[in-house]
Amino acid sequence: MPVSLRTADVNSDGKLDIIVVGSGSNKVGVFLNNGDGTFPATKETSSALPKVAKPTSVATADVDSDGKADIIVVGSDTNSIDVLFNNGDSTFPKTKNYVINGVTSLTSVTAADVNGDGKADIIVG
Repeated sequence: MPVSLRTADVNSDGKLDIIVVGSGSNKVGVFLNNGDGTFPATKETSSALPKVAKPTSVATADVDSDGKADIIVVGSDTNSIDVLFNNGDSTFPKTKNYVINGVTSLTSVTAADVNGDGKADIIVG
């Protein structure tokens, strides 16, 4: 069952695609936009999330400053953030896990330039 979704152009075609996480899977679903209101090319990321087994929220941002929308996921069963780095062709072969000390569960994530340095900062709750 889907619990969170975001839009971003994950395959560099100029169209917003849909990124979704669900409570029953530790993978991320990507719905590629045809540009005519249809999203027939649905795929899951090829590898499971490194640490987040029960996703609760997804966000997108250019985390590594390469011009491509990366995927950020948090979950209710862990104190960590999983980031899936985008190759620009809707594949995410590189992942990284970031641990947040002092918390046991995360329910939401977003990204914004909080400190004005031109880079995406990750905000969790």
